[in-house]
Amino acid sequence: NFGRLGVMDADGSNVRFLRGGVRRDGLSWSPDGSRIAYASGDSRESDIYVVEVDEARSLQVTNAAGPETQPAWSPDGERIAYGKHRHEGNRLLDFEIWIADASDTSVGDTAESEHRECMPRGLIDEVTAGFPLPTWAPDAIGSLQVAVVFADFPDAQATYSTQEEADVGLPLMTRFLEEVSYGRLDVTTTVRHGWLRMTGDYSDYFSERTTNEQVAPPDAESRSLTREIVAAADPSFDFAGSDIVLFVLPSSHFGGGQAGGNIRADGSLMQITFANTMTLPQQTSARNWGLIAAHEVAHALGLTDLYPYGDDHRRTPRTDGQFWVRTVFGRMRLESYFPASPGDSRLEEVRRHVDGHTQTATARHVTFDEMLAWSRWQLGWLDDDQVRCVTESVATVELEPVAAPGGGTVMAVVPLAPNQVLVMESRRRLGFDNARPYTDSVGTRVTPPGLPVEGVLVYTVDASLGAGDLPLKIAGDSGDGTVEDFPLLEAGDSVTVRGYTVSVTADSGRTHTVTITKTN
Repeated sequence: NFGRLGVMDADGSNVRFLRGGVRRDGLSWSPDGSRIAYASGDSRESDIYVVEVDEARSLQVTNAAGPETQPAWSPDGERIAYGKHRHEGNRLLDFEIWIADASDTSVGDTAESEHRECMPRGLIDEVTAGFPLPTWAPDAIGSLQVAVVFADFPDAQATYSTQEEADVGLPLMTRFLEEVSYGRLDVTTTVRHGWLRMTGDYSDYFSERTTNEQVAPPDAESRSLTREIVAAADPSFDFAGSDIVLFVLPSSHFGGGQAGGNIRADGSLMQITFANTMTLPQQTSARNWGLIAAHEVAHALGLTDLYPYGDDHRRTPRTDGQFWVRTVFGRMRLESYFPASPGDSRLEEVRRHVDGHTQTATARHVTFDEMLAWSRWQLGWLDDDQVRCVTESVATVELEPVAAPGGGTVMAVVPLAPNQVLVMESRRRLGFDNARPYTDSVGTRVTPPGLPVEGVLVYTVDASLGAGDLPLKIAGDSGDGTVEDFPLLEAGDSVTVRGYTVSVTADSGRTHTVTITKTN
């Protein structure tokens, strides 16, 4: 029932997307053609909005309980008629026509910050790459209460205690979220120990998906499971005060995770997250799922996935004779591929197998988990005074490392178009960008390469795009997810994106200096 709202010239050219999360049951042009009224929300709760076509700025027109849909302008452009549905459970009781004032000739900008030109409006009340975060998301500053409950299945039973499962995941999840928030988020976990055995097998709740798949988790697939787990836990566990509930399935059988929806228990409306939902190739011992859980909690805080869903947007490059390396930045997974030499020492990975023998190889997949500066700004972990909004034709900015900023600028942002910006941040071998050994699903101890070089990460943001549609892209992306070299720019390097050239002019060892020049 949802889609993206876009406009184009009558001949099909000049396509521009203005908003995501738009209901498909009614759009209406204003009489003068400058604005579009639309509905956004779900079947239980939706509101009427107006977007300014040229500037993509928006205004919320209605804000009442229940679904409001099918807007239509009055001939003079001063009012909007819309439908208001009244339900009792799943039964439609009546449908009323309401009228709202729309006489303002200028649509207000929703961003109150002086940086509003650099804060593109994102999807409305959905996980987003823009601003503001959804109204249902818990505050990402201050205390975050996470209820943790463990469950297994008759055909996938845990053979160890929930204490062991908690120990391999929860400490890293908590440490990661608190450190990348610069201490602004205090995560408290309340744990119900003991495996809750479900009445059905795994396949009764989830379609069969392996950890090698990159697919969007179906929203409704786990709803019956969440209700069953909460009902089983509630008599012996108090959910009161929880912001998020984390359901943990046995990491010996499953990997990956998912998030979405909410559930109420003991007076708390909790955002739902899961750790370990996709089948592993073979059963293992308990494995660390802390960073996976941190990713899902970030969804519950309002952030969207940055990686592609399926092959519609990106395929692994298969150029004959070329060695391709996939690189991932940030926990929400900003991905690209770059060509490398099979013997590139910067990408050396050491694998110590359970039988004791060791292998050294060039990694084909490298991940650097420090949260993107953009994501941190969305969550309020970066202040506006740590962000330089560049609107002049030439600017020079000194960037401090995103992993350990001081009192200076952490991110530079250039507005490109409605809903679109260009972003620069400095990455160093600090924090979660350092090499971190881990144990894979078959027990092999893997020491991955660290950050091959220190430099500036440049990427674009299109806040009108949602999960799986690549709202963020690495600068220099050829359109298929490939770039010419490892994405970080070192001193002396430059890249041109959308009429701006970004040059790294200096590296002090602590800061990177970039010059941003408008070229057309």
